[in-house]
Amino acid sequence: MISPDSHLEAGDASATEWVEIEGVGSVFRRRSGPALLVSPMPVSPEMRVAMPVLWRVDTHAWLGELRVPTLVIAGGADAIVPVSHARALHEAIPGSQLLFIEDGGHAPVTQRRPELASAVQRFLGLLPR
Repeated sequence: MISPDSHLEAGDASATEWVEIEGVGSVFRRRSGPALLVSPMPVSPEMRVAMPVLWRVDTHAWLGELRVPTLVIAGGADAIVPVSHARALHEAIPGSQLLFIEDGGHAPVTQRRPELASAVQRFLGLLPR
């Protein structure tokens, strides 16, 4: 959850592009500005289209209105999304639960399946708490 004003100094939020940098990977950046996301793995065509839209979405105004059970999952070793962003998301959604996977990376669903599976099953009421 990024503040809508967090990158104003980088210019027009809609002026983004993907570039390939050898030895680094796919870089999503502001044209004539900073990198916003770096992926050492190949980025799908769908993600290349979605990322500019996702980058402009501001959820601040409506997150506090959510009234559904919400589980926010964060990996402590996530090199892409800081834990502080997951905590801010959790704090913005009333009644949400935060599942912090200490050594989980950006995709704890694929990296920590047994631990995550049991936590999600507990959240869904499929296992005792």
